[in-house]
Formats: sequence, C-alpha cells, structure tokens
Amino acid sequence: PIWLPHVTAPTLVVWGDNDEVNALEMGQHTADLVPNSKLVVLPDTGHFAPTQKIDAFNNALLEFL
Repeated sequence: PIWLPHVTAPTLVVWGDNDEVNALEMGQHTADLVPNSKLVVLPDTGHFAPTQKIDAFNNALLEFL
C-alpha cells in the first residue's frame, strides 16, 4: 500500500460492514491512505458488495460519479 498516497484520481472505496475476507478496518485504512477518496460502508454486507447489495452499491457509485 505504499503507492496508495500517490493516487491522484478521485477514488471510491466501497466496503461491506460484515466483510468476512477483509475487515472493515482495512477499508478505512485504504480510504485514509488515498487522497481525495470517499469510503462508503454498506450495512449488512459481506465481501461481495456489488452482488449482495446491488442497488446500494450502484447508488453509491452513481452519487460518486
């Protein structure tokens, strides 16, 4: 992750609050490291947010864009 602070593009980080593969703290840390990033935490969502919470994921993405 040493390159994350050098990302220049606006970045959306979407994380499930019940991610069984990567803890929420990892998502928070990722968002903290990337300048101009936004973290969206989807409630009652695991590791596969785009397929588990399709509407919430798409809404977060559309709002970000």
